[in-house]
This record gives sequence, structure tokens and C-alpha cells, in this order.
Amino acid sequence: MVSSDFDLSLLSKYRTQLMGLAAIMIVLCHIASYVDTMPNLCMRIISYGGMGVDIFLFLSGLGCYYSLSQGVRLKSWYKKRFIKIFVPYFFMQIPFWLYRLFIGKFNLFHELSVFSTIGFWTQHKGAWYVALLLPLYLLAPALYSLLKEKERRLVSAILLILFLLIICHLKISYGSWVFYTILNNMQWAFIRIISFIVGMSIAPYVKDNVKINVFVVFAISVCLYVAIHVLIDKNIFIWWCMIWPLMIIFILFLQRFSIENNIFRFVSWMGAVSLESYLANIYLCEVFKKTSIYFYTTSILINHQYIEYFLIIVLGLLLSFIVHGFSIKIIRRI
Repeated sequence: MVSSDFDLSLLSKYRTQLMGLAAIMIVLCHIASYVDTMPNLCMRIISYGGMGVDIFLFLSGLGCYYSLSQGVRLKSWYKKRFIKIFVPYFFMQIPFWLYRLFIGKFNLFHELSVFSTIGFWTQHKGAWYVALLLPLYLLAPALYSLLKEKERRLVSAILLILFLLIICHLKISYGSWVFYTILNNMQWAFIRIISFIVGMSIAPYVKDNVKINVFVVFAISVCLYVAIHVLIDKNIFIWWCMIWPLMIIFILFLQRFSIENNIFRFVSWMGAVSLESYLANIYLCEVFKKTSIYFYTTSILINHQYIEYFLIIVLGLLLSFIVHGFSIKIIRRI
């Protein structure tokens, strides 16, 4: 009989594997925006893979709380965090910069805008997840200060979540086009910070090996979903509460395998190259969309977009392996 108690420390123990799950979900969910002939029901189901981003942010909040609670100097903390992001982020740009140079479509101003993440806030172009991590890491020490005290942790977390839910769903129709675009992109991205806050709020209990009832967690998640989507507004973002059942089910699934199992190894590897796989996927999608390839088998035309996306996955994993190898060497030297 399966115990109804779930040890929160497992979220830390299986952190790499959970990141692997998130990376796989994101790679799969992007097919919904690449294949335009996919049935609506399939597209809707696959789009839920976007919850992988919220798993990433939850685990990032967990990790930030752990590292900040060790009393490290903020200068060293910021340096370590940004190096871990920007080294693989930079190396992943190189093959795509070379590709655009080769085809004669390299624009230095545009590339600098995208690489600096300014392009996301002003034009919604580039790696939005990286663009979000920069201000999020800058704010992390302040969030830690609010959430580290046990007496005010719950109240602070609830107030922060309510604040984000309100400001990210405000309908603002005045101001210049540039102002509206930047504000809209901020609302679109900042709503995901809720998952980071939840991760930070839970971290002390993960550290103390607190156990929770699985059925209670599932019930709370379902009730929140119904209360917000059905009773209030179905357009309010709610994925942050649904990742709990997903993570628990996945961990229970992984516990059936040994670390030598191929499934366990693959998920762990995906967790190690999670940032690289995300970047490779979005950049390769952009390249393939502009250089579409058509495949034929005898007299039957296969939907080329599915085959293209399969190639994107394969090439993305290969590129992630190469870039991750270079990045690890550079990070260790730094």
C-alpha cells in the first residue's frame, strides 16, 4: 500500500530529475506553436507542457533560498548565478550568429538587442525565460528577506501572490504603443514569478524534511483551480498551483527505477542540460520556420512540420550536449 505522506525533502533529492521533466515538457509543448495543422484538442493538451517553466521557477526559488540561507556574500551570489546563466546562453548564440552571417541576415543591433534580453521586453523576441531570470535574481535577496521569517512567511507569500495576480491581469489601454508593448510583456512574464515565490516559501520545509499528505495537496490544487477558473475568471493564470500534483506523481514514478535505469539516466541528463535544451529548441524552431523542408514518401505527402520538429528535437539535444560541455569547462575555470 502506498503511503499518503510525502516527504518534501524529495523535491530537493530529485531536483535534477524534476528539471529534466520540465525540459522535456517544454520541448514537447513548443510543437503546438510549430505545427499549425495539429487538432485543437491535441494542441490544447500539449500546451500544458508549458507548466515545465513553472517547475523550473519553483526549483529555482528553492535553490535560491538554500544558497541565500548559507549566508553568502551577495556579490559572490550574484556572480555565481549570472555566470551559470550567461555562459551557456552566450555559447548557444554562436552557431546561430554564424548561421545568420552565412546567409547574410546578421544584424548586429538586432542580435545585441536579443542577447541583452531588451528585445523581449520591447518586441517579445528572444529567450523570454532568460529575460525573466535577470530581474528575478536581482530581486531574490529581497524576497528571501521577506520569506525567511517563519512568523510572517505565509502572510508575505499570499500577499505577494495576490499582488502579482492583480497587477498582471490589469487591463491597461492607454499610453504609447511602446509603453503598452513593454507593459504587456512584463505582465506576460511576471505572472510566472508566483512559482518562484512558492518555491522560496516551501524551501524551509523541504530543508526540515517536513511531510505532507498527498491527498490534501491534490485536493487544495483542484479546489484552487476550480475556485479561480470557474468561480472567478478562467483567464487568470493558475499553472503555479497545478505543478504540485505533477511533481509528486513524477517523483513517485521515479522511485520505481534505480539510478542505473535508462529512463532515470535520460531524465537526469535532460535536467543537467535543461537551459541549453530550451535555448536550442527555440532558436532551431526559428531557423526551421524560415527554411522549411518538405518530405515525400512515394505518392503520400507527410506533414513536413512533424518531421521538421523531430529533427529540431534531435539537433537540439546534440547541440545542448556540445554547448553544455563547453559551458561546464568555462564555468569551472571562472
